[in-house]
Amino acid sequence: MPPGTSPPSTEAWTWENAVAGATAGFATVATFHPLDVVRTRFQVSGGRGLSDLPPYRNTGHAVYTIARSEGLRGLYAGFYPAVLGSTVSWGLYFFFYNRAKQRYLQEKDVQLRPFDHLASAAEAGALVCLFTNPIWLVKTRMQLQTPGHTSSYSGFSARCFENYSERGGMASTL
Repeated sequence: MPPGTSPPSTEAWTWENAVAGATAGFATVATFHPLDVVRTRFQVSGGRGLSDLPPYRNTGHAVYTIARSEGLRGLYAGFYPAVLGSTVSWGLYFFFYNRAKQRYLQEKDVQLRPFDHLASAAEAGALVCLFTNPIWLVKTRMQLQTPGHTSSYSGFSARCFENYSERGGMASTL
């Protein structure tokens, strides 16, 4: 196959993988987000109340405590950035992974070696991290808010734009 050309089905397959990855990312967050909130809060407090978060004995107790004190809003804190981040992350990952594999295939007229798959995955993962890290930062900060928190995030876009304008540019928001 001459360089720069690809079969017509290859391009469609790349987009199908990106859409499948984005759909899976959304479904995962929609289903398991309360457990992500609990995990994030355990990571910060260690379950011992070493922060402004209440102490939790175990996962069940954490879910119960958050639901009782903050309601469903507490269990789904940071939901929108999580959906955005996961959907974008998995969609981009599968897109970049398949594009990298196609690039390696153009260099060879044989099947890809395990190293080619590893390199493709590493490239895709690095690119996804670059694009989505700010989203994960906002999600984590929103998950750690409690009702008495002094600096509350009202939403993903509001907080990003607020940081941007207050601090004079994008570099300070990262």
